[in-house]
This record gives sequence, structure tokens and C-alpha cells, in this order.
Amino acid sequence: MASTASFIAQFNHRNIKILQSMGYEVHVAANFTHYGTLSAKSNQQFMDWLASKKFVIHNIPVERGLGKFRQNVAVLFLLNRLMKENQFKIIHVHTPIASVLGRLAALKNHVPVVYTAHGFHFSKTSAWINWLIFPIEWLFSFCTSELLLINQ
Repeated sequence: MASTASFIAQFNHRNIKILQSMGYEVHVAANFTHYGTLSAKSNQQFMDWLASKKFVIHNIPVERGLGKFRQNVAVLFLLNRLMKENQFKIIHVHTPIASVLGRLAALKNHVPVVYTAHGFHFSKTSAWINWLIFPIEWLFSFCTSELLLINQ
């Protein structure tokens, strides 16, 4: 799961192919309507590729940004229903907003979570405002089974 389809296309398509080759049924959840940095044509090609490889696609309308609280509460209900219907054994989340929503739904449904943080927004050189995110990441670390960091 990630906020946008472009994130999955750019960073995870090889990983999901590997999981499928190992015999796993792989579901891909992201916003395929507001798909990020892909063009409309590239987004459609990516969706076609996913479908052709028999990956299960879930269009989850994650809204990026902290000001989209109401929309993301609806996403949380959608994720909860999705987890109940599919009985996932594990979920792997990426991107800050999607990871919080995914971990909340996983916590409620007792699903282990792997979170790959592609760089935290707080560091010694970060603006002080970015440090406001730290308590959220710290709090959600308690419902994260594995944390992978891609950072210096």
C-alpha cells in the first residue's frame, strides 16, 4: 500500500513480482485515480500490467497531506472493510499518510505490518516544523512489526 500508484510503479513493481514468484497472492492498494507523477497513459499501462500479471488492484483514495483528514477517515473505513474481506496475512505500507492509515486498519484487524520509510522528514538538518511528525511515527512504531529504513 502507498498513497499513489506512481509510488508503487516507481519503487515496488519488482518487489511485487518477486512476491508473486514466491507463490504469494499480491494485492496492490494505492490511489489509482489521483495517481501521482505518472501520466494518465502510464497509469493505465501500469494498471493493465498489474491486471495481466493477476495482481489484485484496490483503488484506495488516499489523500496526501495532513489537511485531508475527513477524506482519509473514509479511507480508513474502506481499508478496514478490505482487511476483513481478504484476511491478509501481512501488509507492507509505504509513504507517510498511507502508512498511518494502513497501520491503523491493520491494528484493528490484527494484521502484521511492514513499513518501509523512504526517509523520515525529521533529522538534525530538518526544519523544526518537521519534528512535529516525530511523535506520530514514534506512536505508530508500536503497531509496526518490521520497520525498514531507506535513509542516510
